[in-house]
Amino acid sequence: MENIGGKEVAVQRPLKDVYVDDDGGTSALISCLRIVTCFVKMMVTTFIWALIMLVLLP
Repeated sequence: MENIGGKEVAVQRPLKDVYVDDDGGTSALISCLRIVTCFVKMMVTTFIWALIMLVLLP
């Protein structure tokens, strides 16, 4: 209970944080792997589309 403007007001607070930002080496490594994986997937997709476009070239 908090006293706001002379009135007692119930304030509901979360019991614990659901997401805690961890700046450790593990989270940095996971982020790095996700970025590299995304880049590789995009390069493969681009290469496949380039092959399709070459085949469709008259």
